[in-house]
Amino acid sequence: MLILRAATASVGIPLVLLVTLTGGPVFWIVAAAVAGSAAYECVRLVAPESGRRWRIATALLAVVIVPSSVLGPSAQVAVLALATSISLCIALALHPLHPAGSARDWAAGLASAVYGGLPLSLLVSLRQISGMPVPVLGLLLDQGTRWTLLVVTTVWGVDAAGYLIGRLLGRRHLWPAVSPGKTWEGTIAGLIAGTSICLAWATGLGFPLVGGAALGLLTSGAAVIGDLAESALKRAAGAKDSGFLMPGHGGMLDRVDSLLFAVLVVSLGRALGSGVILGVPSGWM
Repeated sequence: MLILRAATASVGIPLVLLVTLTGGPVFWIVAAAVAGSAAYECVRLVAPESGRRWRIATALLAVVIVPSSVLGPSAQVAVLALATSISLCIALALHPLHPAGSARDWAAGLASAVYGGLPLSLLVSLRQISGMPVPVLGLLLDQGTRWTLLVVTTVWGVDAAGYLIGRLLGRRHLWPAVSPGKTWEGTIAGLIAGTSICLAWATGLGFPLVGGAALGLLTSGAAVIGDLAESALKRAAGAKDSGFLMPGHGGMLDRVDSLLFAVLVVSLGRALGSGVILGVPSGWM
C-alpha cells in the first residue's frame, strides 16, 4: 500500500504543480474535471440507488459550477441558483412517477455538486488573482499562484505528516468509529506541519506573523475535518474508498476531501485580510 501511495504521489504531485504554474484555462478545466469526479463519487456514496444517469447529471452540475468563478462572484451566485433549479427539473424528469425518488435524488445530487464544485470554484478564483510576480525558490510566481500553492501544499503537509507520524508513533486513535487509522499523534503532527507551511506562504503574501499562524492553524484544522467528514460518508455507505481512480489512494474524493474544506478557510481568510467583508481593514490579523 505504501509503495502504491508513493508511486501515485510521485506522478500526481508534479502534475498538480505543473497545472498550477500553467494557470489559465488549463487550471480551471482540470479543476472542473476534478470537481465532477468528486461529485460523482459523493452522490454514489450518499444515494447509491440514484442510478448512473443522475450521477452523471450531478457531475455535470459540479463541472459547470467551477468555471463560473472566472466571470466573478455574481456569476458564481447565478450559476449556483441555476444549478438548484435545473437539478430539480432533471430529478423530476428522471422520476416522473416517483416524487419521493425525485426529492431524494435532488437533495443528494445538489449537495454533492456543491460539495465538489464550489470549493474548486473558489480555488480557481484564488488562481485568478493577479499581482506582481516575486521569486520563490528560483521561480517567478504571481499572487494567484502563491495563494493556490498555499492551499495545496498546506493540505499536502497535513496529509503527509499525519500519515507518516501516525504510522510511526500513533497510539491513541482520534475517532476510531469513523477513521480507525487516524491518531492524535498523527493529527497533531499534521497540524504543526500544515501550519508551518501555510505560515511561510502567508507572510510572503503580506500577513503578519500572528495572522499567518492563525490562518495556517485554521486551514490545517479544516483539512483534518474535511478528511474526517469524507470518512464518515464512506462509513455510512459501508465503503472503504470513494472510488478506484488512483492506486493506493482510492477515488478522487479520497484525494481532495481535505482540500475541499481547506480552500473555504483560505478564501474567507483572504477576503477578511483584504478588507472585502464588512470593510475590515487590511492587516486586521
